[in-house]
Parts: sequence; structure tokens; C-alpha cells
Amino acid sequence: MTTYMIVRRYQNAFDGEVVERGLSLEEAQAHCRNPETSSKTATSSWAVALTEKRGPWFDGYEDEDCELEDLPCLDIDAARGLFL
Repeated sequence: MTTYMIVRRYQNAFDGEVVERGLSLEEAQAHCRNPETSSKTATSSWAVALTEKRGPWFDGYEDEDCELEDLPCLDIDAARGLFL
């Protein structure tokens, strides 16, 4: 079975950060449909703070077999704690 990872991409950066791994296609799509996964639609305090710090961003999904294995892994719960 193919698994997917969530990659957070920033407007002013070439590479992104892996937010989560091991998701089914349906789970990855559901994550990306959440309004809190894009700086254009997110309203939570951590997301607004992230936008202020890093600029525009969005979460997308990639097949885990793709060539993105060098991306740093982001602990999303720890990152949220930084902005609350």
C-alpha cells in the first residue's frame, strides 16, 4: 500500500518540512482540506504566528516513495507549542 506524507511548504523557501508520515491517501487529503493547513485560511493562534514568522505557507501531500527523504521532520505538536 502506498503511504503519504504531509509536507509544509513556505513561499520563501525551496524545501519544506515533513509534518506527518504514514498516511493513507484519504487521510492526507482530509488533512489538506482542513482550513488550518494554509496561511490563507488558518485562523488559530499558532498558524497566525507561524505566518508572521515564516511568511505564506501551505501543507501538501506527497507519496512517501518520492525523492523528498532529505526534508527535515517537523514535530507539529511541538511547533504548535511554540506559538501558543
